[in-house]
Amino acid sequence: HVELLLAMPRPKVMMRLWSVLAQLGLRRIVLTNAWRVEKAYFSSHATEPKRYIPELLEGLEQAVCTSLPEVRIEMRLKPFIEDQVDVLFPEDRYLRLFCHPGSAGLRLRD
Repeated sequence: HVELLLAMPRPKVMMRLWSVLAQLGLRRIVLTNAWRVEKAYFSSHATEPKRYIPELLEGLEQAVCTSLPEVRIEMRLKPFIEDQVDVLFPEDRYLRLFCHPGSAGLRLRD
């Protein structure tokens, strides 16, 4: 299974991403806040299920997939990393990679 933790992009970009993310066959998509993410992004139409579910369904149709990904929205990155990551993505079952522009692709525990 592939699951994605993503810092919330601009709403216009996120609306274009929903279909693509569904086509990838992701099991779970977690959108979170980060240093450069504007809080207003989370109150946009891009985070409303009535707006993104049709986009996810379109992506599933294009990829001939049947599993709708679970979508979680986490407003605070640090508490999510400290409290939830080990529960949702246990190290013994997941390869957890931290991808950040300019980083060396370190594992999350490093």
